Amino acid sequence: MSEAEIPLTDEDLYGSESGVAESAEEFAVFRLGREWYGVCLACVRQVVVISKIAFVPGASKWIVGMINVRGDVLSVTDPRRLLGLQAAPAEAGVCLIVEERAVATGLLVEGMPEIAAVERSLLQAPPASAGTVEAAEFLDKSFLWNGHLVGVLRIDRLLRPEEMAS
Repeated sequence: MSEAEIPLTDEDLYGSESGVAESAEEFAVFRLGREWYGVCLACVRQVVVISKIAFVPGASKWIVGMINVRGDVLSVTDPRRLLGLQAAPAEAGVCLIVEERAVATGLLVEGMPEIAAVERSLLQAPPASAGTVEAAEFLDKSFLWNGHLVGVLRIDRLLRPEEMAS
């Protein structure tokens, strides 16, 4: 084997990745009832399967309760209640822990979220006819993924919905 045939760099060995990572955004995609939603992957701290949610008397209607994740006590938010969908049962399930500006909550979702890398050119404004009136306040953009229209949720608004009511 001659010296010219031996790959000398990672690019020679694996090929060029030019522009792929820079032109795509990644989302954690999940289902809420019959609808599909996503959140920016950078806001996702972890995904946990929860076995018990502690009830919190007097909590806002979208707060299902509290959970303890490795010593951190976090609220559990049912995004369905914020989006005007039928509420999820307050029981064990999958919780997507999201955080922005040092504020965190667990989003109660159906099933294990999947990762979707979407080219920025394929991201669109959410359709005006998609979802409920309540949902429009929480949607940032949308995209088609595996034959489903996915609404991208604004984490900043999900973490502070009471500010929108004022």
